[in-house]
Amino acid sequence: MMKKISILFALMLLSVYTMHAQEDPIDFKINSYSIIINHATSEAIEAINTAEKKNDINVVIGKVASQQDFDIVCENFPWIRKLEVSRHNEQIANIDAVSNLDSLTTLIFNALKSSEETPLDLGPLAKLTKLTEINFYATRVTNTEALSGHDQLKNASFYMSDVNSISFLETTPNIQKLSLYGFGHTFENYEPIAHLKDLKELNIYMNKQATDEALEVLKGLNKLEVVRMSNDKEVTSLDFLENNKNMQEVHANWCDSLTDFSALSKMKNLRVLEISDTAIENLDLLNGLTNLADLDISRTKVADISQLKNCSNLGAINISQTEIEDISPLFDCEQLWKVELSSKVPNKQIEKLKELRPKIRIKVRD
Repeated sequence: MMKKISILFALMLLSVYTMHAQEDPIDFKINSYSIIINHATSEAIEAINTAEKKNDINVVIGKVASQQDFDIVCENFPWIRKLEVSRHNEQIANIDAVSNLDSLTTLIFNALKSSEETPLDLGPLAKLTKLTEINFYATRVTNTEALSGHDQLKNASFYMSDVNSISFLETTPNIQKLSLYGFGHTFENYEPIAHLKDLKELNIYMNKQATDEALEVLKGLNKLEVVRMSNDKEVTSLDFLENNKNMQEVHANWCDSLTDFSALSKMKNLRVLEISDTAIENLDLLNGLTNLADLDISRTKVADISQLKNCSNLGAINISQTEIEDISPLFDCEQLWKVELSSKVPNKQIEKLKELRPKIRIKVRD
């Protein structure tokens, strides 16, 4: 009994300590991976400027940091290469001071609260030509034209950031990863993306702009390896991807209108295919895709998976909420470790699969 009371008391103390820590965080903290700044005091400035290998450390502006703290950091630490603003900061509203960071290569904003009312003006980034990565997560932005000519930029992410223009992409030819995830973007079309000849990863999840006609301009891309286009309701064909023979992942769940999957047959290196809630009816196109490791065809009209018999690398498959009853083709998939299926599959076959793969994880979903 006393032991339980002691544990409860310790938990109460920990809860109180955590609450106070959140209300009154320390001014700054330095470790081998990052420098976290909540308040840019004179003590913090001195300690940070004398920190070892500071140039290689990620500088993080804390959630409670003020606009003044942000400005002081940018003015006093021109050596910063990686700068991140913590999630849900409520006070930072402009990034004018960031123009002092001539060596900046990485800039990350996480759900900046002020941008909910007024988009963050990216104008100050115009001079920061050493940028290689920008990431605006749930942070609305404007004046993306300031990024024009940033030819060292390789990774650009505007996740739920309501971008109104992507014209800058016409002059950033070295971008390899681009995320335009979200339904709030108002840019006109995908034409600027066609200039990214080295693009390897593209995320257009839930884009209102995504139609067969709009995506036609991307047919010239041939180095794509990962495409995320789930919830693009108007797309009927994957033809715009047909020239990407090195494709490894296609994520196209909930594309209700998607009926033409012929481009998949050319993707011999495909490892991940997610096409749940699409109009696919058979898996004939998957013949020869022997590298397939992860497949999701849940909530589709597929009833036969015999084509998967030769997929020796298949590790995970989701065939739940389908008419599939015979899973015997999976018996030869030696790498299989996870299966989601419907109750239509006979228990006898499920037990056989368990016998063949003792460590397999099986879930029944209807």
